[in-house]
Amino acid sequence: MALASHSWKPLLLLSLFASGSCKEPMSAPPRAEVNDRPAAFTPERDPEPPARVSPQVPPPPRPQEALATIARLEDARSDGAGRLELLAKDSDAAVRERAVIALGRLPVGEHGDPVTTALTAALDDGSAAVRAAAAFGLGLRGDPAATEAILAHWQDPEPLVRLRLVEAAGRIEEPRLHLRVLATLDSPIPALRQAAAVAPHRWSEDENVDRVLAEVAARLSKGDPRATRLGLPEESLEDPEVLWRVLFSLSRRRSESGRDAFHIHRQDDDPRARIFSVRGLARIERHNAGRAALEASLRDPDWRVAVEAARGLGVYGDHRSLGALEQALGHDSSHVRRACVLALGNFDVGRARLARMFERVREDPSPSVRAAGLVSAARVLGAAARGPIEAALGGVDTVVRAGAAEAAGALPEELAVELLLSASYDGEPRVSEIAIEALGSHATEAVHARLIELLGAEDGGVRLAAAAALAEQAQVEDLPALKRAFETASGPLAVDLRVELLHTLATLGSAPARDLLRSALRDRQPWVRKAAREGLGLTKTPADGPTGSAGPPAELPLPGVDYDPRAHPRVRMRTTRGELVFELFPDVAPVHVFNFLELARRGHYGGLTFHRVVGDFVVQGGCSRGDGNAAGTWRGADDHLRAEFSPRPYLRGALGMPRSAEPGSGGSQFFVTQRPTPHLDAHYTLFGQLVEGWQVLDAIEVGDRIQSVEPLPSDG
Repeated sequence: MALASHSWKPLLLLSLFASGSCKEPMSAPPRAEVNDRPAAFTPERDPEPPARVSPQVPPPPRPQEALATIARLEDARSDGAGRLELLAKDSDAAVRERAVIALGRLPVGEHGDPVTTALTAALDDGSAAVRAAAAFGLGLRGDPAATEAILAHWQDPEPLVRLRLVEAAGRIEEPRLHLRVLATLDSPIPALRQAAAVAPHRWSEDENVDRVLAEVAARLSKGDPRATRLGLPEESLEDPEVLWRVLFSLSRRRSESGRDAFHIHRQDDDPRARIFSVRGLARIERHNAGRAALEASLRDPDWRVAVEAARGLGVYGDHRSLGALEQALGHDSSHVRRACVLALGNFDVGRARLARMFERVREDPSPSVRAAGLVSAARVLGAAARGPIEAALGGVDTVVRAGAAEAAGALPEELAVELLLSASYDGEPRVSEIAIEALGSHATEAVHARLIELLGAEDGGVRLAAAAALAEQAQVEDLPALKRAFETASGPLAVDLRVELLHTLATLGSAPARDLLRSALRDRQPWVRKAAREGLGLTKTPADGPTGSAGPPAELPLPGVDYDPRAHPRVRMRTTRGELVFELFPDVAPVHVFNFLELARRGHYGGLTFHRVVGDFVVQGGCSRGDGNAAGTWRGADDHLRAEFSPRPYLRGALGMPRSAEPGSGGSQFFVTQRPTPHLDAHYTLFGQLVEGWQVLDAIEVGDRIQSVEPLPSDG
C-alpha cells in the first residue's frame, strides 16, 4: 500500500553519520519513573562533563539541507554543539522556525542556558511564526530564567505570539507571570482568555487564584447577579469555551471556591461544563448537597457525565447512594455500568445487598463490567468472593481473567497468594503479569521463590513484571539472580528490564550491587545510564556527551523528501465496533505521523486489541503484546520515537502517543481522548484528530479489536 496518495513518498533511509551526528536507538519505555525511586547511597562526586565545543561556522546551507540537518539533530536530541543556535539565526524564516521548534523540545535539564538564551533572542525575530515558536519552546522547557524576556515581550503586536506567551507563562512557576495570566482572563481576544483559563490547573495551591477563577465562573453563569460585577462587555458574559476551561482548572485544583460554580454548571447546556463540574464536586469536601447532585448527574443524558458522577459517589461511599448506583447498573453505556460497579467497591455497608448486586453484574454482557465486578466483590466481600474469582481464572475470556487476577490480589493474604501463584502460570501475558505484580505485596517464601524463578522466564514481559514485584522484597541474597537477569536481558523489553533491576539494586546497598550500578554508567542505552547514575546519586556520566547519545545510524524521514509537512493525510481505522477516521498532522509531529502510516502500510495494527479503556478519558491500542508493554516503531521492535510536543490542544477525539516517564518513549501504540484533557497538552505528542466515528469512539471497550488501518485518498 503506497503512501504516495497522501503526499508521502516511499521511505528514504538516511544515516545520521552523513551529517556528522549519530543517534542511539533506544528500546521500549521503562515502566516506572526513575525519580520515583529513592536513592539508597551517599551521592558520589560527578565526573566532569565534556567541554562544550565552539561550533565552526559552515557555509550557509540551502534551506532544504538546513531543514534536513535540523530534523537529524532533533531526532538525536542534540543541539549539535551549538549548530541549532546558529540555524535559529538563519536568513530563511522557515529554517529559523524549525530550528527554534527543535531547540524548544530540548529538555532544560540537559540543555540549559545556551538554549534558553537562543529562544529568548528569537522573541525579537522579524517573523511572527518564529516568535510564536520561541514562546512555545520557552513554556515547554519551563525555565524560570525566561521570565524577564516573556514579560518584556508580553505586548507583542501579533495575537498568535501573545497567545503562546500566555501559554508559556502558565507553564513556568513564577508569580509575576501568573498575575499576567490571570489579568488576561479579561482580554478581548477569545483565544487568550481560553489559554488563561486553563493555565492555573498547573499551579500550586493558592486561594487567591481560586477566587479569581470562581469570579470568572460566576460571571459566566446565566442570570447570575454577579455577572456584570466586573463591567465587561455583554458578549463576554457567555463564553462556553472559557467556562469549561475555568471549571476544569477549578476541579483539578480541588478548589472549595468552585463549589457554587460546580453546582450551577452541573446543569449547563454544554456537556463539557457538566463533566468538569461533576468532577469538581467529587474532588472537594463531601457534603449532602454534593452527594445529591452527583446522584442526579448519574442520570445525565451524556454518558461521560454519568461516569464522573458514579466515580464521585464511589468517593463518597454513602449507603444512601446505593439505590442510585443499582439503578444505573442498567445503563445503556458499559462505561457507566463499569464505573458504577467499581464505585461499589468503596462501600463498607449493606454487604448482603452488595452481594446481590455483584451476582447481577456477573450476567452483564460486557466482559469489562464483569471483570470490574470481580474486583469490587473482592474488596467488599473478601473471602466470600473466592468462588466467582476462581471460576473466572479458569475461564476463556482474557479480559475477565485479567480482572480475576486483579481481584485475587485484593483477597486476604493466604487466599490471595494461592490464587495469584496459580494465575502467574497463565499463558496470556496480560493475565500472568497482573498476578505477578500483585505478588509483590505478599512477602512469603513461596512468593519470593516464584519471583526469583520468573526472573529467568523466556517472555520479557513476565520477567519485567517479576522484577517490578521483587523490588519491594529483594534481599542481598538475591544479587546473583538479579545480576544474571540484568546480563541476560534481551529483546524489545530488555531496556525496561535492566532499568527495573537497577532500581532494585539501588535499594540493596551492598558493595556488589553498587559495582553493578557503576558498570551500567557506560551502558549504550541512555535510560539505563540514567537509572544507574540516579541509583548512585550522580547527575551526569562521561557517556552523556554533547548530543546525549551514541550508536549506529538511524532511519529518519525528512521534510520534502519523505513527506509533505503541509499535507494532512487521513486514515480509516476499522474496528469491531465500527470505523474511525483520523486527520494526521505531519506539520507538528512528522516522525509520529510517518511511523503511524508506515506501520499501517505494513499491516501492523490488524488484529490488535484496545488493551486499555478508561471511560471519559481515553481508549488505547496498538500494542502487539496486548499488555501495554510493546512499543517499537517502523525502525524496529526495540526502537522508540522522540517526543514532538506542540501547541495543538487535546480536545475530544485527539490522537496521541502513550509514553512512560521518559518523554521520548513513544512507539506503535496510540490513544484517543473521549473528552478534552488539557493536562496532557504539551506533555504527550498529539499527531492526529478524529473527524468521523464519534459514536464508535464512545462504544469501544477493552478487548475490542482493530481490523485494519488504511490511508484514504487525498482530496488533491
